[in-house]
Formats: sequence, structure tokens, C-alpha cells
Amino acid sequence: DPENPSQLDRGPFSGLEDFVIQGDYAFVAGTWQVFVFSIADPRDIRIVGRYDPYYEDERHRGQYHNVAAIGNILVISGRIPGEGSYRLWTYDISDPENLDSLGSCRLQTRVYSTGMAILGNYVYISTEGRNGGLYVVSIANPREPLPVWRDESGGIAGLRIFDGRLFAGSWGRDMKIFSLDDPERPELIARYDVPSSCFDFYVEDDFAYVAGRYDVSVYDISRTLGAWYIGLSEECHDYGNIAIDSSAEWELVITNRSRVRREITGVRVESQNPSNPFECPFDRSFNLESGADTSLVVTFSPDTTADYEGTLFIMSDELEMW
Repeated sequence: DPENPSQLDRGPFSGLEDFVIQGDYAFVAGTWQVFVFSIADPRDIRIVGRYDPYYEDERHRGQYHNVAAIGNILVISGRIPGEGSYRLWTYDISDPENLDSLGSCRLQTRVYSTGMAILGNYVYISTEGRNGGLYVVSIANPREPLPVWRDESGGIAGLRIFDGRLFAGSWGRDMKIFSLDDPERPELIARYDVPSSCFDFYVEDDFAYVAGRYDVSVYDISRTLGAWYIGLSEECHDYGNIAIDSSAEWELVITNRSRVRREITGVRVESQNPSNPFECPFDRSFNLESGADTSLVVTFSPDTTADYEGTLFIMSDELEMW
């Protein structure tokens, strides 16, 4: 009953900061250790492993904040208080009850991580504070994780990936959406003002559900999920009064605002009028280089006295903008 959840089991733990579930196991980041729980029977949760990726003695040990997993690879992020440094560790979880340490790397930050997500061979880590931001680490070789990019433009409170886009919530009052078309260099494609700091997200259809410090907000992000990288010289156009059986043309300039080449795969004009008086010739697909622009000509030829309205659709890389 979603409106009346019932507790099945619990354990006497404190300082648990993040978790990820793979099959019948939960991997949990604790303040001083990483735990592995068997959840095969949710009424009888059992600890089957404890790990401390960085441990010298009781005064020199790591603090672990985030975990994420893909396939048989577990990634852990944590801070080394004695060093004032931050690290990332990788483990093989093929045997969840006997993890195998693979490798580690140091991140160029001294602040706490607030979130971690994985897409393909890349790990995305958010950190808090004025000098915080977003870090990207390649785990193409999990025995040698390699930091490849960072942006320290401001702390991030929450991090999620949905459908190849990274959602990041700041400690201020905004939510940012990044394209991961180039996974080594996230590209900011949208920013939304939010009422308070946002810590977590869920995206379904064209809506983003945002958990803030004091509220839950819902945003329509349909424009961002479309072909966001197509820039338009005009959002709309009024032909004015055009005589029957004559024509007027509108030249629309479109620009590729992304860092990579894009393919324009289709153009069409739809109208609610019985006879569609709009036409935009399109012979075949073509490529548009990064930063380049091209023109589309939309012709309006009314055949009766009436008010006309049309919508121009531009298709690119299987996405659509209108």
C-alpha cells in the first residue's frame, strides 16, 4: 500500500550516507566504513561485508560519502581527514560477499561530495561549498580511474542522470541540466530557478520532480528534452495581412549551439486550418557543424480569408524542436 508503507526490518546503525542496490545486495557508504547488506529476504537484512578503503589506524581512516555501481564495478568516494584530500576507489563486486579492490585516484578538492552517478565509463561526482562543483572520472580501466574534467563554479547539493542528461541541484536556488553527448565534458543546456536548495530529482515523461530543502516542485522540461542545441533566429513570426492567392516568405535561421556536429533529419509544418497554407521545402538530411547556421524558408500562401496558424517542426538526431 504506497500510502501506508510498513517497516519490515531495521538495524542499529548511524552515519549511513548513501547506498546503491545491485540484485540482492545493498552497498552502503557509512561515515567510517562501507557495508554490504544481503537484502534477499527484506524481513531479515544481514551484513555480509565491511570495508574500509583507506585505513592506517583509528586516527587515520577515511570518511565515505557516496557509492554508485555499474555492472560488476562499485565506485566509492570519500574524504581523508588527515590529508584534507578526497579520493575515489573502485571495487569488483562479482562476488558481492567478497569484494576485490581494484584501484583509486585523488580528486583535486577538499570538500565533501554530495552525490555520484555513473553513465558508461564515466563517474560524475558533485561536491558542496563555495569551491565545490562537478567532477568527471573515467573508469574505462577500473584499475586506474582517471580524473578527466572538473568545474568548480559552485557547490552542488544533488546529482542524478536520466536519459543521458545530468541533473544537478545547487545549494543556491537553481537546478541545472547538462547534456552528456560528450561524456568527458558535460555541457550546460538549461537552468531553472527553484524555491530553495534542491537535493534530489526524478524525471518521467516531460516533467522533473525536485526535492528541495522546504518543498517539492514539478517542472515542465519538455523544451530541454527536445533538440535543445538548435538555436532559432525567431521563436515565432507574423506574416501580417497577405492577399488571397499570393505568397509571403519567412526566412528562419537555425544554429547548432552544441560542441559537436548535428544532423538535421527533417522539417515539416502543421496547421489547424482545413487547408495547410504553409510550406517549407526539405529535400534530404544534412549535417550542421558546431557553431554553424543555415536558413529555412517557410512560405505562406492563403487561399481564403481567415486567421491562420502553423507550427514548424525541426527534427535532428531523432529529437524534435518546434
